[in-house]
Amino acid sequence: MKIKKFLSFIILFVPLIIFQSCSKGDPDLIYINGKIHTMDSVGTVAEAVAVKDGKILAVGSTEELKQNYSGVKEIDLGGKIVLPGFIDAEGSIVEYSKNLNVLSLATAKSIDEVLDSVRQRVSETPSGSWVAGFGWNEITIPVEDLMKINKSLLDEISTEHNIYLINLSGDAIWVNSKLLESAQITKDTENPENGEIEKDENGELTGLLFDGA
Repeated sequence: MKIKKFLSFIILFVPLIIFQSCSKGDPDLIYINGKIHTMDSVGTVAEAVAVKDGKILAVGSTEELKQNYSGVKEIDLGGKIVLPGFIDAEGSIVEYSKNLNVLSLATAKSIDEVLDSVRQRVSETPSGSWVAGFGWNEITIPVEDLMKINKSLLDEISTEHNIYLINLSGDAIWVNSKLLESAQITKDTENPENGEIEKDENGELTGLLFDGA
């Protein structure tokens, strides 16, 4: 996944809620020429932010803050993005950005809809890349469709991409032959103690892996 490309901007973690004046007096420094996401109700994006004692003193245009706080140390952001600090006990913005590259399959009502989404993503993705999807749901997809799931359906879309589609409950994954090859999984690979590498009646891999597998 192209994480480096996605994270080509600068993230500055600033404590507390942006857009509030938290202290008095001149700031310690001002960040100018940036894209300051204030996270207010209308999605205001400012050019500059003044900081004092690690807290937001003011936000506004670069010209405005430079006039109001002349002589204060400046950091030129060069058009890069500034986000407020986030408090999240279980995740991070890096993990969030990774997930943005994953196809959402939660609304798919059929295998054809899943395949259409994968086909579109593959058409936009260079050969050799990984194409991930999450959320196909055994409850909303008809049983007759579920019975059709096989690596061959994904192979018809691409044998040049590593394709893997995780179900909504996270205990099954549907992959193509390229991914099985990349993972060095063959029909002779033994099942782990807590999972299953599914094979058909002829002992061939179906492209479905369950639980620990």
